[in-house]
Amino acid sequence: MFSQEKKEGLEVIKNLYAFGEGGMLDCNIYSIVDQESKEIALFDLGNGMSLKGLFESMKDFGLDYNNITKVFLTHEHVDHVLGIFPLMKNLKKNPPEILAYGETANILKNGDQSQIFPGSLGISPSTFGVEIIPQNITDLKEKKEVKVFSEFKFQLLATPGHSLGSLSYYEPSKKILIPGDVVFCN
Repeated sequence: MFSQEKKEGLEVIKNLYAFGEGGMLDCNIYSIVDQESKEIALFDLGNGMSLKGLFESMKDFGLDYNNITKVFLTHEHVDHVLGIFPLMKNLKKNPPEILAYGETANILKNGDQSQIFPGSLGISPSTFGVEIIPQNITDLKEKKEVKVFSEFKFQLLATPGHSLGSLSYYEPSKKILIPGDVVFCN
């Protein structure tokens, strides 16, 4: 039902990688790599169970998850944020900065399980083997753009609707949009 298998990966353009959803209640994860420092920024983190599969796929591209320094979130739902908790345990000596917008930042700062897990789904953190712990989050609400290493400069577009804290990231010079669940295939 929930996949722990290796995620399919693709280098979309130089230094930007996409890793596909790993089954039910997971999400696409995007990775930007700084070629000089080898630092990695991720966009969304999946359901926690898929994190191992992400790490395996990253190895295929010469990416080491220990170099993750930033995680940008599109919104607060289970399939996009649960990976934060095992990631922070894995990288507790050098944790990445977690960045989110407005209500998503507040929900994660407070560890508000009811907002991460919509009640209608009938699932909980234990379903994924994860414990929700309040996190130190950088709130992007007052920012209009964010620079990701030297090569990428994303405009921040508040896109409420799917969730109150939904944020899309748009890089105009490269025509890249990371919309979270604001845009669905098909």
